[in-house]
Amino acid sequence: MKPLIYIKSGDIELESRLDVPLGESRPPCVLFCHPDPRHGGAMDNLILEKVNETLQKNGIATLRFNFRGVGNSTGEFTGGKSEGTDIISIVEFLSTHTLIDG
Repeated sequence: MKPLIYIKSGDIELESRLDVPLGESRPPCVLFCHPDPRHGGAMDNLILEKVNETLQKNGIATLRFNFRGVGNSTGEFTGGKSEGTDIISIVEFLSTHTLIDG
């Protein structure tokens, strides 16, 4: 399992994991947004894990993260009111990352 990284979203830090397939040079990347945390959703959701494994085997990088207030991400979950800002911050991070074709 890859180490966790923390991506800034304003004053919030988003717990994240970037998986880049071995031997791939700047692969495309899929961004996963986890299911609703009020129903147990988080970045290590079993469905996301299985899709991640399949994408890795096919040369596609993935980034999974916990929205604000979920897992070890700081801040409070707002039921969708502020989570769009988190997605924008993650996309900005991916667009400048040198290991993937963001």
